[in-house]
Amino acid sequence: SYPYLQKKVTLVEAISMAGGFTQIAARNRTRIIRVENGIEKIIEVKVDAITNSGKKGQDVTLHPEDVIVVPESFF
Repeated sequence: SYPYLQKKVTLVEAISMAGGFTQIAARNRTRIIRVENGIEKIIEVKVDAITNSGKKGQDVTLHPEDVIVVPESFF
């Protein structure tokens, strides 16, 4: 758990602030769990497309109660 900052923070920035990915992280299966109007919404993000391909427009701005989930890779 990390305190939400007063400025807008994107998914990639938040992962960086947390120390980055582990070696076994499934970067392209990263999910953001967000509740809007009482309904849980899951946003899937392929982080490699953002970081390696320069598609910064695909980076997601986080909301205060968002939960980031990065599963382990199978390999």
